[in-house]
Amino acid sequence: AEGFRWLWSQELLRRLALVSCALGAASFVGNGVFVIFARDELGLSELGYGLLLVPGAFGGIAGSFLAARLGRVPLRAALAAAVLTSGGATFVYATASSPVLVGLLAATSLGAVMVWNVLTVALRQRLIPDELLGRVAASYRFLVILGMPVGALIGGVIASEFGVRTALLVSGSSLIAIGALVPVVLRHVGEYDTR
Repeated sequence: AEGFRWLWSQELLRRLALVSCALGAASFVGNGVFVIFARDELGLSELGYGLLLVPGAFGGIAGSFLAARLGRVPLRAALAAAVLTSGGATFVYATASSPVLVGLLAATSLGAVMVWNVLTVALRQRLIPDELLGRVAASYRFLVILGMPVGALIGGVIASEFGVRTALLVSGSSLIAIGALVPVVLRHVGEYDTR
């Protein structure tokens, strides 16, 4: 039974890595052109762009605290909600013209990303045997980071052909679609929820 559990946890880790790779790609479709959005669509200077990033930092900190308080929420629901929230916030700020609103929505998105990160790192630490933790974690990070330049390239192509707002809308839509699939792809994740 223990061997079967480890085999299934390996399958779950593979699914989690693929979902995380897809999330990295989808988010960087927008992140890769965010500075152009701030400059050309919001009319911000270099200083204004720097200030626009500040709420995101606070959102990330808030998300890390929130993740620790989600123990009563089923893990599958918490992970799906985090991705849907990030995607929804990205989709909405793609249509916004107010830097203040964009900053608040970016903070919401980054807070949701941090919830995902905290919960999935904790899950991986529960699933992976101690002697394999470093190697599996490094392989996982490689897959996640691999999706980011691919997403940035796609975002750049979309922005050059259809406009930067379109790239952000594609990013937000893709994240929402992935978030809707999370409960299906990670349907057995609750069996390993020991929070």
